[in-house]
Amino acid sequence: MSYFSDSASARAGDGRYCALGDLAEVDAGNGVTLRPLAGERLMLSHVTIAPHGQAAVHTHDEEQMGLVVSGTCQFSLDGVERTLSAGDIYHAPAGVPHGATAGADGCVIVDLFAPPRQALLDLMQ
Repeated sequence: MSYFSDSASARAGDGRYCALGDLAEVDAGNGVTLRPLAGERLMLSHVTIAPHGQAAVHTHDEEQMGLVVSGTCQFSLDGVERTLSAGDIYHAPAGVPHGATAGADGCVIVDLFAPPRQALLDLMQ
């Protein structure tokens, strides 16, 4: 079987395109702004953290992965802290404590959640 095969067992919905600027902006507080796009089983969130802004250490039931696009942040993952910068990736399984504090130039991260993050779906309404 090829990676680019037609092996889908069923169609889950219609595809769509979006421009980042067309996504609703959600203020999560403490200098954190989110632009989420939710599918049925996956959510993408473009996260902007203002200089020295903070996404406090927290947990949730959804699995999360993130890619730092620009800037830097001090990232805490299960009690281990690292400075992340553009190109760095993290993985926070469900229930694992994690959070970030942006550096002096702020930080932009693209987060993925599976399933879609319920708290963010609630904020979108």
